[in-house]
Amino acid sequence: MKKIYILFSLVILSVAASAQCTELYFSEYSEGSSNNKYLEIYNPTSAAVDLSTYSVFMINNGGSNASNNKTFQLYGTLEIGEVFVICTNQSNASILAVADTALSYPSVSHFNGDDGVCLSQRNGYHRRYWCSLGRSREPIGPWVQAAHKTTHWLENSVFLKVN
Repeated sequence: MKKIYILFSLVILSVAASAQCTELYFSEYSEGSSNNKYLEIYNPTSAAVDLSTYSVFMINNGGSNASNNKTFQLYGTLEIGEVFVICTNQSNASILAVADTALSYPSVSHFNGDDGVCLSQRNGYHRRYWCSLGRSREPIGPWVQAAHKTTHWLENSVFLKVN
């Protein structure tokens, strides 16, 4: 009986490990000094994705003023395993060289630690939101760390690695 249980567990684990991700997601989020900021959207699916139904939405300053929120409509087709990079038009040359689009101020690429950023997809009259970064509805200023030390989102990047 124990061998059957172990075999069953291994089958479940192997199916779970080989499951294909079915949604686009932010694979990189970088907030460097000044305007060196970018978002990278990755296509892990098994098909090319039409980006015309997707947008990036930014909730500015924790949602304290809805009139400052920003939306950017994506465009083109994102091939299997490829990325779409959005940056500020004032990013350094190394970021601009890989960007698919560079946006002027104000835009979804002009974010900081208290701005919520998410992907959304339009499906007929409905819109889905997922893959959020940052924080919304709560302006936070400096992030508090242990021993009362503080850090700002000035030179930080978040990378999601797919193995």
